[in-house]
Amino acid sequence: MKAWIMGLGLAALVLATATAWGAPAATTLEEVVRAADPNPQYNLCGYYQEGGKVLQIKQSGNQVKGYISQGSTRCLSEPQLYFQGTLSGYKFSGKMTVCNPQVCVDAGKLAPTRETEFRFVVYEKGKRLLGTWVYDRIEYDEKDGKIVSCRDVAQEERSDFLATRSEGDCDSLRRALIERRKMQAMYADYQVTGTGAVVGPDGREVARDFNSFQSLMEEMAQRPQAGNSGVDGGVKPWEFADVMAGNTKGHASPCWCKTQCTKNQAVDCQESWAEDECRAHEASHCQTLVDFCEQYLLGKPRAQAWAAWQGFLGDTALHMADEQRAYQASIDFLEQKLQEGGCP
Repeated sequence: MKAWIMGLGLAALVLATATAWGAPAATTLEEVVRAADPNPQYNLCGYYQEGGKVLQIKQSGNQVKGYISQGSTRCLSEPQLYFQGTLSGYKFSGKMTVCNPQVCVDAGKLAPTRETEFRFVVYEKGKRLLGTWVYDRIEYDEKDGKIVSCRDVAQEERSDFLATRSEGDCDSLRRALIERRKMQAMYADYQVTGTGAVVGPDGREVARDFNSFQSLMEEMAQRPQAGNSGVDGGVKPWEFADVMAGNTKGHASPCWCKTQCTKNQAVDCQESWAEDECRAHEASHCQTLVDFCEQYLLGKPRAQAWAAWQGFLGDTALHMADEQRAYQASIDFLEQKLQEGGCP
């Protein structure tokens, strides 16, 4: 019989004494934090260094989720969900994902991961998360060189979790760049047939038009909002009737387009660069619409222009190429910001 202490692979943290933290009357970490900030209201949005990994924390109200942004544990990799829970003042508790012993996983006795409980304390107004998590002591039996059973024998708390908030935008820019490149590559991997249907790399049809393909892309990307910058984007372009009438609507030409970037109300987190990236992305879409308008609609007979407009709306290949250009605009923006920020 052999024992395995299931852990996170984190570097051990020796919690400082209350006196060392400048609060000699306090006896616990929670008392130290409460004494330093008796009326806490925290926003944990941001990137944190923890055990050789970079975590991204997203918050909506008092609900908080932590994702692996860079690095990995033995059983989790970016951008998978690492923990989620509820923030109440300076206390943050919930569930986190940890790894089962590999020997038991390889033997088919346990799943790769399991959930365990954690209790963190928000320290220094959100600059650090400190706390405990429950680990399992698992024993496994071996017979004739094979694992025949694995079972939990005890649960204990470990006080070795420490996450420190990263300064600046480097981590957020890197995470966003990874995801924008991924989305651009996904659009490039699919082709459009002569009927307008979309086929995958294996030649099988996956969508009949662009709108259904976009829905599929969002589902396939499985983005857990880890790379979401906190801004929703769109465009407001000219209208066909106005172009035909020569109505500029106060713009320099009847062929005009405005970007629209607004805060995503579903999350409390918004990156400092988010609106600028959104405008770069949507400006690319606007340019496509303006170019089309000027070339195929402006000054053309109505029937000819209408036929061109309907063809544009149904051109799946054109829209897929437009998406790739828009993601390239995002990529160019993010790369420039990384360079300007001196990010390694």
